[in-house]
Amino acid sequence: MTPHSGLVVRAHAGNNGTMQPHARDLIEAILAAADPASAVAKSLHDSPTSANTLLATGKASIAMARAAIAHSDIARGIVTAVPEHADAPELPPSIEVLPADHPLATERNLHAADRAEVFARSLSDHDTLLALISGGGSAHLCSPVEGLSLDDLRTITDALLRAGATINELNAVRKHCERLKGGNLARIAAPASIECLVLSDVIGNRLDTISSGPFAPDESTYETAHEVLARHDLLDLVPPITEHLLRGRRGEIPETPKPADPCFDRVRTRIIASNRNAVAAAAGEATRLGYEIVQQRCAHTGKASDLGDELAKAAIEHQRKNAPSLAAFIIGGETTVNVEHATGLGGRNQEAALAAAIELDGTAGITILCLATDGIDGPTHAAGAVVDGDTAATMRAAAIDPQRALANHDSHHALDAAGALIRTGPTGTNVNDVSIALIASKP
Repeated sequence: MTPHSGLVVRAHAGNNGTMQPHARDLIEAILAAADPASAVAKSLHDSPTSANTLLATGKASIAMARAAIAHSDIARGIVTAVPEHADAPELPPSIEVLPADHPLATERNLHAADRAEVFARSLSDHDTLLALISGGGSAHLCSPVEGLSLDDLRTITDALLRAGATINELNAVRKHCERLKGGNLARIAAPASIECLVLSDVIGNRLDTISSGPFAPDESTYETAHEVLARHDLLDLVPPITEHLLRGRRGEIPETPKPADPCFDRVRTRIIASNRNAVAAAAGEATRLGYEIVQQRCAHTGKASDLGDELAKAAIEHQRKNAPSLAAFIIGGETTVNVEHATGLGGRNQEAALAAAIELDGTAGITILCLATDGIDGPTHAAGAVVDGDTAATMRAAAIDPQRALANHDSHHALDAAGALIRTGPTGTNVNDVSIALIASKP
């Protein structure tokens, strides 16, 4: 089953209703380009492996493991998987599949991480481990250091997410409060040889950040992690974590493995797919549909609402200045939402879409799509949204003030009321987000 099977796009069909099939086509193309099974199969075809053991973690773990087993002689392995995909009868009995939650770890994540650690410690210098890494692995391999609890890690992770911390900041803290991150799994698995295939969900494809770099050298330090908490005014939130980081700064606790550590001598890593693939696929499909690509770029960061607002303004300005024609703006990356004390529900793609809907209000001929490629935007069951110039009016007709919803970070309920949500279910992949503005004609 491909990760995009069963796709449902439900969006308001106002003046731009004829464009919704194009949104569906673009989503299908994006998710096909991020198909983890295809990426693994191509990588192993181009560079065959002699691996006899397997460890797969993250949202794409099942699809990646299935493809790897079909193209290699894997004798045994461990897979941590999102609960919806944990029942994987197509994997052989020698592969232990363990459910794990995301974005906040639970007790079953601790169990999955413990089993992964036991497995890694069982490897010898006669083994070659095929490590399949995808987004979500940070939560899946949650294993607090001695003196810290699951509740400690959940509390600080949730606070950093709500504060709009970047993934680099969040993972600097995780790597210094947990036992398997920041290269520590490579240290545990030594002296086995390790071949890592990575589906990147991190801007810039930083190996030390993807899934908190379990097999990658870590350049962050205890001081880095402490500075992150100070920057977001969280030093007093979880005293055991702050004290742990202070002990690390004083040199009382060993640092994570750094680039010169010999545990990385037998580690080889390849990025097999990333946000760039998704953006290129979107551009290719948009071109096939007859759109001129006005802008195509990756690595966008910043506030989600700013992205939606700026994308809508750029589309309106292009529409105003140009003769009637099909045109598209395509932006890949990963934004943040600083929720603070707001009580609304949503995700970064829904927040961007809501901001775009407000800016587009009453404008005909423009549709904006914001998609989380993992199918799970924030703590919701939506993958994002498709909005146009009628979306805000539809919200008001449902007694929802779009501006108030945006201020309360309540994009999910507002977009749901407008019939604008994209629903795919968990896609089994994750290569960040893609936002697209489609321009049909002048108003």
